[in-house]
Amino acid sequence: RDRDKHLQRWDKALSHLSEAGEEHFETCLEIINEHQLYQLGMSLFKNNAKRLSEVSRHYGDFLLTKNRYKQAGLVYYSGGHLEKSLEAYRTGCFWENAIQLAYELGWGKDRITELAKSLANNCLNGYRFKEAALLFEVYCHNIDEAIESLLKGNSWDDAIRLAHTYNKSSLVQESVVPHALNVYESLTERIEANHASYVKYFERLVQVRLDKINKKDEQKSVDQNDAVSVSSSFSGASSVSSARSTRTSKTSGSRRTRKSRRTKYSSREGSPLEEDFLIESLIPLIPSAPAIEEIGRLLFVLYSHGYSVESGKLEALFDMFLLAIEKSIPLLNSPS
Repeated sequence: RDRDKHLQRWDKALSHLSEAGEEHFETCLEIINEHQLYQLGMSLFKNNAKRLSEVSRHYGDFLLTKNRYKQAGLVYYSGGHLEKSLEAYRTGCFWENAIQLAYELGWGKDRITELAKSLANNCLNGYRFKEAALLFEVYCHNIDEAIESLLKGNSWDDAIRLAHTYNKSSLVQESVVPHALNVYESLTERIEANHASYVKYFERLVQVRLDKINKKDEQKSVDQNDAVSVSSSFSGASSVSSARSTRTSKTSGSRRTRKSRRTKYSSREGSPLEEDFLIESLIPLIPSAPAIEEIGRLLFVLYSHGYSVESGKLEALFDMFLLAIEKSIPLLNSPS
């Protein structure tokens, strides 16, 4: 054992110590913690429930320091530390496991309600709005909070369903529709702004591409004229000139490469990296699939609750934006 320690063969040292008797268990724990040999420790003490529980507790504590809450909960549970397991699940917002353990531990209704409320608030902080709503609905029996959670996630249809299910239809006009109208106002402004920016960047990109084509044509013409001039010159002079040109080209090329590595995309007109800047500016403006689905849900809510004018305006604005994007795609996908 001492030889294993001296050679820092900690896994072998731990194996030998685990067989040396109960009086060496504290030393085993020190080696396990210092060298993070938790899985080996659990394997070595698997037939000793008391020692396995102790190693599991230390392993769970270690996992918590790494924010590995789900794994910590499982390790605590395997060692019989149910309260610590539940707390790990609560901290990591693994609410299904936490609720299940609360029932397993025999918690009363009020205590489970408080746990569910805490988990729901954690879900809200993590933008998990539908999960928060479910916790408020099923375990807290707080339908108002459940609907409010759904509205924070712009799930108007689910909020309306919940309101009607629990005979709270008044909340549709009091909460859901006003929320949808607020989103409509901010969304129309954002679509208009994004559309204007998109057109601005795209028109500039078209001009940059045209300028590059024109420069290539001009360079081609210059190269042709140079070829005629060179062919009438002495071959020796041509060779010297070519060699100098090659060295100059390589030097300037390497300088451009180094400079491009140092320089970020630039919005300045005419800069070498302006095209990259324009493309990188255009891409984030293209609506994602979830964003398009959300607008579809908003249109439905507005139209079905008597706001056909607002619904029509939003749809027209968004269709115009999508049309502008559709027309631009071929150029965006084509090589520069």
